[in-house]
Amino acid sequence: MRFDSRTGSSSRDGRTPRLSVRLILIATCLLTAVGAMGADLVWASGGASDGFVIEPARLTLVAGTSEKIIVRGRDGARLPYPPVFSFDRIELGRVMADGTFVAGPYAGKGTITVSVGHHTAAIPLEITPDGRQPIPIGQPSLTLPQADKLDKYGGNLATHRFFSVQTTGPVDPALQQMERQYPGPVGGLVTDSPVWTGYHRQAGRVITVALGDRYGLEQVSLSFLQRPDQGIYAPREMDVELSADGENWQFAGKVRHSWTGQRTDHGVYTYAVALPAAPAKYVRIRFPVKVWVFARGLQIRGAFRAGEERQVKWADAEQQQSRSDGRVGPVRHLLLTYTGGHGARGTWNSRDFLPMVAYVDQRGRIVDRMFDSFLFLPYPELSATKEAWTRYLDDLFQLGSQLAALEEAMKEYDRQHGRSGETPEVAQVILSLPYPDPRQHHFGRIPDLPRPLSFAGSGDDEAAYEDRKRALEWYADHLLQRWKQAGYSHLRLVGLYWFHELVDDSAPGERQLIRDAAEMAHNMGLPLFWIPYYESPGYTEWRELGFDHAFIQPNYYGDQRLPLARMEAAAAVSRAFGMGLEIEGDERMTADLHFYQVYRNQLIAAHRLGMDRQAACAYYFGSKGLLQAYRSRESHVRRLYDDTYCWMRSRFLERDYWQPWVLPD
Repeated sequence: MRFDSRTGSSSRDGRTPRLSVRLILIATCLLTAVGAMGADLVWASGGASDGFVIEPARLTLVAGTSEKIIVRGRDGARLPYPPVFSFDRIELGRVMADGTFVAGPYAGKGTITVSVGHHTAAIPLEITPDGRQPIPIGQPSLTLPQADKLDKYGGNLATHRFFSVQTTGPVDPALQQMERQYPGPVGGLVTDSPVWTGYHRQAGRVITVALGDRYGLEQVSLSFLQRPDQGIYAPREMDVELSADGENWQFAGKVRHSWTGQRTDHGVYTYAVALPAAPAKYVRIRFPVKVWVFARGLQIRGAFRAGEERQVKWADAEQQQSRSDGRVGPVRHLLLTYTGGHGARGTWNSRDFLPMVAYVDQRGRIVDRMFDSFLFLPYPELSATKEAWTRYLDDLFQLGSQLAALEEAMKEYDRQHGRSGETPEVAQVILSLPYPDPRQHHFGRIPDLPRPLSFAGSGDDEAAYEDRKRALEWYADHLLQRWKQAGYSHLRLVGLYWFHELVDDSAPGERQLIRDAAEMAHNMGLPLFWIPYYESPGYTEWRELGFDHAFIQPNYYGDQRLPLARMEAAAAVSRAFGMGLEIEGDERMTADLHFYQVYRNQLIAAHRLGMDRQAACAYYFGSKGLLQAYRSRESHVRRLYDDTYCWMRSRFLERDYWQPWVLPD
């Protein structure tokens, strides 16, 4: 993807959807049950007073029947907050504030979420036909008027109320322009209308509704469209927060959505959180946006509570956010180094590496260090087969090039600096874990397994996940073994890299596989690195997924002319989520005035934003774009190399953006 799709907004998951307001949607998929098996579902955060037990751990009901969910503290401890129950498919039934689930007339599957403070657990639910009439699983979702007829809570308090919508990530003007294609109905989400409102990337949304008076709230619900083939995903979760004054917020509950991961999983999902007559004047709804989220029909149900002072104890909504200055472990300046293909472009010798490990001035003198770290990674077309992965390893560790050439370049740097006999100067190295592509049916055989691995699974996601994990374990073992055998004295292995630039939830066990990769790295005493593209699915969750360090791609450099506000947004992402920043270029900047200008404007923008002084940076130059600039006899092209060094050392002083027709002196 790094060589073909660098804009982020046009990734394979980001196709612009085409919708009709009269579209009739049929929810035909079954949600995969998630959660623990057994009599009790236990959640624990490290202390008995914080944990809770749920009975039963799984619900199977006949259509039209009901059952109550019991929540109690572990070891008899008192619950610190009232349990709140929610459901992700209100058309199949309702969960009440006391934990009673009432199944509707339709068969299907869904997920009940139990929240106690910020801690949640999921209960898989299946509704089966009642035997009196053949009711097929997956009936059409109820329209909004039909849903209203089932409502026991009275009118919608959100109707005609003032509400606001904010992004949870930095605002991006280019993405907002795309979002304006789907503004929703006049009056917005609080209007009873079948028209969808579209939200595009920018991390997520916070919707705040001012009710005007104090109400005892009993339910908050919102409907979402699911069309994965068009990049439209129902959010994986939705949070509800309450406030008495609009300033101090409490967390009430969460809905989790157990998407099957299938691209044919189409339908409408209405998330509903049941509340115990909770007093509030303001309601806030949060949900993440993967690529596109389409929402409609925000409903808040409850009764007027004038003068009533009933109190409900809630957890504080403001969770501690981990702050970072953008530095990424021991890495300060990381060069992406592609090998294993493309002939001379993908073959690095010591002469190639020397002006990358050291800044070499125009007289040929080594003046200073350049890049302190090197990420070795394969080209994107590397096949997900044992044979291809072995060839890549052989190329990476061959004598005279790639890693061995970097070792020789560092030795030459030491020699020219007169450091012989002293502690050697080292280059830090990060090595990649190839991606086990879920489309691969035949990876090959590994020891102790009689059959070839299949990442596609042929319908068995659990088997596919296990095979993907086995392949990564096999590769990681061979990678570490080859590294130890090489015995480099001027190279230090400081991490492994997850090669895929997004979290693909349709791939078998994707999130668990990333956590497995992090565990593999940690067992080797190494951190796991990641460089997602701009607004990549999962980028806001990089820590929760198990990554230790991450950089964000601005995707500003490319054919498409993006406003410089993209750099501002990328810098804001870097600061907000504690990520490093990627600087991007390629060979075209040495020969094409457009790309020359875009690269320089990128340096200027990042300098004006202080990123040259604050953040760790990764640098993408295609294969050898910066090396070509170094070797150029044209002064303005060579200047790309010199100014990149100055930028890295916070000595870059330009603040005026370049125009397309202006050439340097």
